[in-house]
Amino acid sequence: MSFASKEGVTVNEDETLFTLVVKANKAGNVSDMMNLNSTVTPAESYVGDALTVGKVSLNVRTSPVATIELFQNEPNPFKGQTTVSFNMSKAAQAVITVTDVTGK
Repeated sequence: MSFASKEGVTVNEDETLFTLVVKANKAGNVSDMMNLNSTVTPAESYVGDALTVGKVSLNVRTSPVATIELFQNEPNPFKGQTTVSFNMSKAAQAVITVTDVTGK
């Protein structure tokens, strides 16, 4: 890929110029599936008015996984009424299905 701008773009060392968001189509480490290389075109950036060649790096970060914790119902066993507690990392809809030992 190539990023170009009609006007110069200044980015400090601690800033990100752009971000790629990818979704894996199979299980594995993204860092094992993607890399930067100079096989087709040179992997380089250009710094300053003199267009000095700079480095390009690929930093792989994963998104936080939303977690749902389901706790043991109380009392257990129960007859007629029980309390089921759960914790979700962010608000969302949830469905809890209660069955008996025969699956009904």
